[in-house]
Amino acid sequence: MYPKIFRLFLLSILIPFSLVNAQKISGKVVDDETHQALSGANIQILESGIGSVTDSKGKYELLNNKAGEFTIMVSYVGYTTIKKKIIVENNKTNILDINMQMQMIESNPIVISATRTKQLANTIPARVQSINKTQIAFIASPSLDATLSYIPGVNVNRTLGIFANKSIVSMRGLSGKDQSRTLVMIDGIPINKTDGGSVNWNLFNKDYVENIEVTKGPVSSLYGSNAMGGAINIITRKPIKKFEGNTELSYGTYNTKSISFNAGGSVFANAEKGFYWMLSSFRTKSDGYITQTDINITPYTVKSYLNEGGANLKLGYAINSKHQIETNLTYYNDERGGGETVYEDKGNYTQHKTYHSRTSYKYTSEKTNITANLFILRENYKAVNEYIKDGTYTLYDVDSKRTDAGLSFCISHKINIKNTITSGFDLKQGNVDAADVYYSSTDKINNKGKMNFAALYLQDEYEVIKDKLKVVAGLRFDYAKYFDGAFTIETPSSANNYMNIYQIQDIPNENYKALSPKVSLLYTINSHIKSYLSYSVGFRPPTLDDMCRSGKIKGGFKVVNPYLKPETLSNYELGFTYQTDKIQITPSVYYSIGNDFMYYVTTGDSVNQGFKVSPVFQSRNISKVEIYGFEFGINYHICNNISLFANYAYSHSQIKEYKLLNPLTDVDINNKFLTDVPNHSASIGCLWKNKIVNTSINAKYVGKEWVNDANIPDDKYGLDAQYPDYIIIDLNFRKQLLSFLETRLSIENLFDKMIYDSKNLKGYGRFITFGVNFKY
Repeated sequence: MYPKIFRLFLLSILIPFSLVNAQKISGKVVDDETHQALSGANIQILESGIGSVTDSKGKYELLNNKAGEFTIMVSYVGYTTIKKKIIVENNKTNILDINMQMQMIESNPIVISATRTKQLANTIPARVQSINKTQIAFIASPSLDATLSYIPGVNVNRTLGIFANKSIVSMRGLSGKDQSRTLVMIDGIPINKTDGGSVNWNLFNKDYVENIEVTKGPVSSLYGSNAMGGAINIITRKPIKKFEGNTELSYGTYNTKSISFNAGGSVFANAEKGFYWMLSSFRTKSDGYITQTDINITPYTVKSYLNEGGANLKLGYAINSKHQIETNLTYYNDERGGGETVYEDKGNYTQHKTYHSRTSYKYTSEKTNITANLFILRENYKAVNEYIKDGTYTLYDVDSKRTDAGLSFCISHKINIKNTITSGFDLKQGNVDAADVYYSSTDKINNKGKMNFAALYLQDEYEVIKDKLKVVAGLRFDYAKYFDGAFTIETPSSANNYMNIYQIQDIPNENYKALSPKVSLLYTINSHIKSYLSYSVGFRPPTLDDMCRSGKIKGGFKVVNPYLKPETLSNYELGFTYQTDKIQITPSVYYSIGNDFMYYVTTGDSVNQGFKVSPVFQSRNISKVEIYGFEFGINYHICNNISLFANYAYSHSQIKEYKLLNPLTDVDINNKFLTDVPNHSASIGCLWKNKIVNTSINAKYVGKEWVNDANIPDDKYGLDAQYPDYIIIDLNFRKQLLSFLETRLSIENLFDKMIYDSKNLKGYGRFITFGVNFKY
């Protein structure tokens, strides 16, 4: 007992003595451009390992036992890590202030979505890319999906810009007219709707997004349906200061006015412990423009206008460093004009009133990570349609209520230094309850349907040879059940009596099963070069729209098919990564075979719609598709202030083994090419941060795309067999006037290149925006 007392006595003397003689290093860490304090920056003395974290005012303090020369390393998320030498003198407070520069492009970021575990991008045997908030901010377009168009192999179909009521992002040679083959998530939660697989890209406020992770190639082994071409995970901002925020006002072409507001805070720096919150909202109004070509303008043609707004609220509580609970609430509403008015004040327009709620729980320890999510997404879609054809006036509303709700659970456990196991389950239900309500007749056309999903998955990451060879293998089983489907007409009139024979009061139930394996290898050739080889299978189930809704489509009339089977895609891929501190080069080559792809084929029947006789189509599993391609990307950091990128992608997407069901009426599309897929695409850009004005210039080339499956001209809309190729150049200028005030000038489509969509509607041309951003 006495020896213990003696040791405590000595410690009580020595500890205060050591503190008195410790040399103090203190200072402040700020943003080099705005001079705002950076709260939560990590400070470390490399020689001793002594460290600290900056407080809410960006201040820090270090106590070092020795005098002499030392190296101080400062790191902060999104900023370039700094190392500085300092000579520490005895009995003196040594001041070292740090100015940090925001990192323009992270060459090897930490990503989550590719394996559901946190890893550096170049340690994953797949092609994964991350876009940080700096890159997002310097893209001229206000639309978040436009940012993705500068990634090789990603195709963004948004000809009408912010005036488009939908945008489609596809990958790896899959058709650019269908979003359901590419999974989109927000904070790891899927937002593709079961009804049609679509995603409302207009929901997102760019200022609310922290970064975007893009995983190319099938990831159905982890995420199941919709992840056939790849997955996109949009990660939202989380506050790192006690209070932070900004308000931006902007004005642009077509009398476009916009305001964006963001504010948030954390009780503790970095939100490591305690309560945190984030509020984001935006509003945009625009007079719009005439989308019709001159030859198609009628007395009823008007401008396609825009009026939209949304809000996001994030509430979180970090119980301690291991447990965290977070809730996110989203509201969005819009009106987008359709460019035609007969009698209605607003004419044709679409509306997407959306409510999205998601709650997550996370547990993090040295060896185990657990994530549980609960979510519900509700979209009330409305479309007002009015037109005059052959002297007959038609007015009807589309009222579609689309709901997706689910629960997911994932656990990842590090068994040892070489082996990590990830497993979990997903449960989801998607449903639609829709009606076309006619006001120019007595008709009310209803469709409804539901689909339940359940899945189990398992993934094993094993390092076979330390720092040399890594294997990732995964398998997922998905089960889906379609039920409660119906297509009916209330009080039918002569206007729509051709639909009567297609009514189904009780559409048969159907079950689906799918196994999605993936095996991939990562081989480290040397400290700069890594290679990967991968085999994976993706799948896509039928959409509710194809299984329970009959109605008008481009070129005819389509009827329900409840007997559709899931599509599958087998993908083989090889890639390399060459990386140094300055440059990153990422070539990839892939080969895919798709089976049971769903296409609209003629049934041999036709319907008389009053003003014309139209063929009847039905979605069926009829074809095999062959897709192969090559992608190449290069990022080059000339210095801390200048970075360059260049990308190229080639894609060959061709229909194989098409089965003609009716040779007399069906068009033979054997060996034809998939629509809306450019064979060649490329982009190049430069970001230059300087004391005069921060500047980015980006250019992209989009090659020719086929307009329809038959690869022939579209006579109805006056389109050639292929959309012409084009080059678009964008500019973005940003100037920090004061620590709290920034201005920007964005120019989209600098040379006013005119492009057209599938209905021969004109793109929005050159679009100039001036904005003022107040930070606080």
